[in-house]
Amino acid sequence: MNVVDLTKALIACPSVTPVTAGVYDVLEAYLRPLGFAAERQTFSGDGGEPVENLYLRYGTGAPNFCFAGHTDVVPPGDESAWSVPPFAPQIRDGMLIGRGAEDMKGAIAAFCVAAKRFIAEMEGSTRSRTGEPERSERGGAGSGGGTPPGA
Repeated sequence: MNVVDLTKALIACPSVTPVTAGVYDVLEAYLRPLGFAAERQTFSGDGGEPVENLYLRYGTGAPNFCFAGHTDVVPPGDESAWSVPPFAPQIRDGMLIGRGAEDMKGAIAAFCVAAKRFIAEMEGSTRSRTGEPERSERGGAGSGGGTPPGA
């Protein structure tokens, strides 16, 4: 899955706080097969509704490199004012349009795809030296910009 396709999958989840609407399922489905462990944690305070968070980690070693972001979006308001339905992402004039494309589901998709490529390169690098993929402790990584197609 490329950045645009993953961004579309994230946008299709109407994750208006505190509802996650399946957005964490999409991220877990993409990252677990790469070796990421996932943990969901619920936080509440200040009298607000409890909010679920997702922590994804690759390996247990140090140092730990972390991407941080959010998958919740503000309510779309009057959906008839949108050029496309806010949770039905579309590409128009070379731009991906949908709620969260710019803040920040596109960025989250980009760092997930980057992590996948990095892991593949590191495993390929290790495999070329030893003939076997590395299975030692690795550093950690956790978890939408208008995203141009093919990014």
